[in-house]
This record gives sequence, C-alpha cells and structure tokens, in this order.
Amino acid sequence: MRRVIAAVALLSAACTPSASQIILYVDTDAPVPPSPGALPDPNRPPALFDRLRLEVLRDGAAIDSNTRRDFSVDEGMFSSRAVSIGIVPPAFASNYSVRARLYRFSALVTDEPNPSSTLDATIPLPPLDGSSVQRVMLHLNTEEVGQSLTKTSEGAPNGSSSVGSWTGAQIVPCAGAPNDDEACVPGGAFWIGDPHLGLVVGQAIIAERLTVVSPYFIDLHEVTVAQLRASIPAMIKAAPPGQDVYLPLKHDTDVTTANAWCNWTTQPDAFESFPVNCIDWATAQLYCQTKGGDLPSEAQFEYVASGRGLEDDYVWGHDEPSCDDAIWGRGGGGGDDSWVHSYPSDCRDPASIGGALVSSSTRRDRIVLSTSGGDPRVIVDLAGNLAEFARDAWNRADEPFWMQNGVLIDPVATQPSQEDPGFSHPSRGGGWYSFALALRAAYRDGVVTDSVSEAVGFRCIRTAR
Repeated sequence: MRRVIAAVALLSAACTPSASQIILYVDTDAPVPPSPGALPDPNRPPALFDRLRLEVLRDGAAIDSNTRRDFSVDEGMFSSRAVSIGIVPPAFASNYSVRARLYRFSALVTDEPNPSSTLDATIPLPPLDGSSVQRVMLHLNTEEVGQSLTKTSEGAPNGSSSVGSWTGAQIVPCAGAPNDDEACVPGGAFWIGDPHLGLVVGQAIIAERLTVVSPYFIDLHEVTVAQLRASIPAMIKAAPPGQDVYLPLKHDTDVTTANAWCNWTTQPDAFESFPVNCIDWATAQLYCQTKGGDLPSEAQFEYVASGRGLEDDYVWGHDEPSCDDAIWGRGGGGGDDSWVHSYPSDCRDPASIGGALVSSSTRRDRIVLSTSGGDPRVIVDLAGNLAEFARDAWNRADEPFWMQNGVLIDPVATQPSQEDPGFSHPSRGGGWYSFALALRAAYRDGVVTDSVSEAVGFRCIRTAR
C-alpha cells in the first residue's frame, strides 16, 4: 500500500514541491518567539506559543507516529511562510485531514498539549489528481484558544502573515501617572495558572487560561499598620450603611497565643512600618476603596508576580528560593504548644519567634517597573512576607468560572464556590511561615470565611485606563 505521506517536513521558501502534493501553510495572529538574532524590543508582547504539532488524520483518526511532527516556531518562520508541509495522500482519496496544534512546550505535563491552552484546528485535505500541486492555508486564531475546531481551508496564502497581530496581547500603557507609592503595570496577555504546580497542589491551582489584563496601578508594598491607622476616620465615614469597620486583632506579647504575630497596636509603636495582618477581608477592601481603588483580582496579582507574560515561576525567575530571597519559612517559633510551632523554620533566626518583617527586607522578592519618565518603581513582597487578599470570590480550579473556554478578559470571580463553601476569597503569594512552594506566582489558597490570619495582609490597585 502506498505511504500516506511522501514528505512531512517544514519547507523553506526555496523548496521546490514535488509533481503532485498538497502544500499546507499555517499562519496565526498569536505572538510567538522572535526570530533568532532579533534585537530586543520592549514593545514586543511576550510569546504565547512556541511549538507547532501537525498530524495527518485518516477518517478523523491518527494514523501512526510517522504522520505527526512537532516543530519549534518563531516570528520569522511565519513571516516568510516557512511554516508549511508537503503532504502526499493517495490519489483521489477524500478521507484525509490535517490537525494543527499551537502550544507552549514548557506547559506540557504529558505528551499531549493541554486543551485549555492550545490553538487546535483540523481541515480536510482536497483530493489529489496525481499530477497537480494544491496549496491550502490554515489560520490559527488566538481568540479560539481552548477549542477543537474543524475548519475549511482558506486557499493559497495571500498577503503577509498576521503573526503577532492579536490585539489582546499588545502592551497597553497606563493612562495617567502613578502616585508616589504606586507603580504602573502595563496591560497585556498572559497564562494564568500553572499546570506543573497543579500536579503538586491539586484543584486549588488553575490549570492554565489565556488572560488579558488591562493596565493598572499597584501599591509598591503591602499596606502598613501606619497607613491603615491614618485611614480609619475616612474608612468609618465611607463605610456603607450596616458595614462596621473592624480593627485588626491586637498584638499580644504572650508568644504562646496566635495574636503574638499580629502587628496592630492601639497606639503607634515599633510596628508602624510593618505590614498590617490579622485583618478581615471586608475592612481591607474598604481601605482600598477609600483610597480610590480596590483589592487586586487574582489575575492582576499573578500577572505582575509572574513577570507580565514571561511566565516566571517566582517573582525573580525560575530558580528555587533561598532564605534571603523572600520572607518565608519563619515558623517554628513561640512556645512548644503554639500553633505556629509546626510550620517551616528554615529561615527563622533561632532567637526570634518569626513573623512578618518590614517591606524591602529581602534580596529578590521585588520587581522594578518604570514610569513613562523613566523613574524606577520597585514593587516588593509579592512572593513572601504576607499572603495577600484578592478581590475575587474563591472558586476551585475545576469549578465553572476557571473552566471557561476562550480568552478571559479582566476576570473576577463573583459567585461563591459550590465545592468549598467554607472559603470566601483567595489569598495570593506566600506568608512568613510558608513553605517554598507557596512563593510561586500561581500559588493560591482559600481564606476561611469571616476569619483573619497572622500570615495574610493586602495591598491595593487602581485602574489605569
């Protein structure tokens, strides 16, 4: 029997096709890696995909391993129409098709690309007459991510490639200027979630969804005791009818009690520059709203913490944290029967009971962004010190909100979880007694309804559109 494919390979523009075959060209509007040797361009959106899988099907099913190829792709290859294959099915056969999948190699957890983060389309191949060359085009549209589609061919290539033209990925500057204690986070697209972290943590971690985030301003550091204290009169005045303003739990000098790790005191003292903890979610949100903003959404927090499209595991990159990188592993202190005694103590001075520290206390838990005038702004403690409240309602990764197909635009979950009704909101980032894994940008945890925690605080954002 004749082989299904006489040639399955990427062809350069200079290749001469054989006498009778189908030349399939693939194009996309998605950002992909720049051509090798391309100069750095700060206005180039980060790549969303970097790998293409092409597979010939017969009667809609895979044939064998010889009819599948995976290729690394870059912008120059699409621009020069070099992303193409020559296919030679049996003459006059009409039951062959090609499936194309554009995905991220680093996101693979099995041999199969994750359906939720892949551009996936199949087109039927026209019958060959045994003597002519037919050229067909398949376009992979970013807006169709997470869907497995059957398309008709678009005919031979006509005009230039659309690679990188998807508007959702474009870097969008902030409108206006940040306040002195804020930084501008330009808008753009990224993959929320982490499939590898989900293998360890389970259904708390979002598998991966393509997400577009509008520009916003974010606080440079977690809200401090002094900042909250100064805002209490305005918060009481601005509180909606029926909403009380609850002060944080007060610091206790007895190290065997949970309040020993609370930073709030009734009068200003040595804790004024420490991030405020032991506070409830509603009071934290009221503080931000009084300042003209809100708590960050999960997407806003993870977008900046993962490098704004770079998909970094941690604020500083991909390597595991050491004790001077962030404030973490400071449990194990207090009396032998204190609740925190069993938490990791890798990074706690034996003479200390642990707890949060003032901001900017570590080497690499920081991101530097610049204003339009080039003024550097340093955002600190996104990974450690205190975990931080998010604006969303808590939803597990396998609940409908995070299982949506397509592109998420400024997502904020508003409906409470049906699977975890005891949790009200998420927290993001690691706290001072966390283990190292909790410092990852995609890590998330649920906040127990109506609870406060010695390891949870907050910071604020403002929209910048």
